Amino acid sequence: MTNRIFEEQYGKKQSANYQKPSLWIRFLQNYSIHRLEAVSGILPKGKLSVLEIGCGDGTFLYENRKKWKSVVGVDIVPSLLQKARQRQYGCPVRFIEKDFGNDPLPFADKTFDVCVSIATLQYVYDIDLLFAEVNRVLKKGGMWIFEIPNIAVFWRRYEFLFGRLPQTSHYTNAWDAGVIHYFTYGDVKKFCGKKGFVVESVKTAGILSAIRSSWPDMLGADLIFTCRKK
Repeated sequence: MTNRIFEEQYGKKQSANYQKPSLWIRFLQNYSIHRLEAVSGILPKGKLSVLEIGCGDGTFLYENRKKWKSVVGVDIVPSLLQKARQRQYGCPVRFIEKDFGNDPLPFADKTFDVCVSIATLQYVYDIDLLFAEVNRVLKKGGMWIFEIPNIAVFWRRYEFLFGRLPQTSHYTNAWDAGVIHYFTYGDVKKFCGKKGFVVESVKTAGILSAIRSSWPDMLGADLIFTCRKK
């Protein structure tokens, strides 16, 4: 079921299933930083061995290709992985079709300098397993950067107040586009500590992100966690 939803939303161009933002939101997007750009700005310097969980068509990995020593991407949508494999990254590359929400990652301990996941964790079945696996495959002091939607941003709190379930995805097919987890700043920060990570920063992307990052819990539609393996 989940694979089919992802294939329909991300593997095919089905604009009818995409909820377009309002006119004023489209105007304010001129002052916006995309989540891929925001995460790119957090990456440490130097040539890195990187693992991206939920790599999609490889856009993030390709746009940062000068920063990589080696690239591994994992996803569950075959058509997106096919596109990812067609890009030229200028370093050793491996893409794997894997349900990383149910199974251990197929990599040795302490393999990667950095692990990245963007707009993916809300769809992962077993978050505990995934965080444990990321901790295992990261080198000591390795960086774990992930971007997630924030269910507690102020306008979603407003919807809860009036008995409505907020939507965290622009896609309108399925129940909130197949999202199975909802996140808040405080809970995720505490969870990271329990899973062996130190949270170094929490920022947000989107419109006026520099201002909203001053209070991401209340103002951030998404949360970008930068964590370090203990």
